[in-house]
Amino acid sequence: MTLDGFESFGSGSFCPVLVAPSVTEFLVKENKSDRRHVAKIGQILEKLSVYGPLHLNNTEQFKHEGKFPTGNVRGGDVSVYVVKAFQLRVYGGLVRRNGKSMFVCIEAAKKKKNRADQQQLKRVARIIGELQ
Repeated sequence: MTLDGFESFGSGSFCPVLVAPSVTEFLVKENKSDRRHVAKIGQILEKLSVYGPLHLNNTEQFKHEGKFPTGNVRGGDVSVYVVKAFQLRVYGGLVRRNGKSMFVCIEAAKKKKNRADQQQLKRVARIIGELQ
């Protein structure tokens, strides 16, 4: 399963993982200075693809950030998740298309403070809503 403009990262038995080009660019840039943590993000996404969120060992590395409004006509809220490794963060959520789920990585950031940027989480939720 694919989405236009997104790159396939993993297609395990639980769900495919798709990554926005901006997330790929961010991780490639960070890989020059923080190779170990970029690799950890990749490992977490791969495990998510194969086993699903319930089988990830560390709940701090894959965390539910909350439900946020999609802002579209159908309304409703969507769950936003974060994949974390040290200061690196990748935000995304599950998208259902044609009866199948996929995890879509929408944005990435380097943590600057303890609390997640609420505007970023709302932006990610809006994009997830557009992709549904």
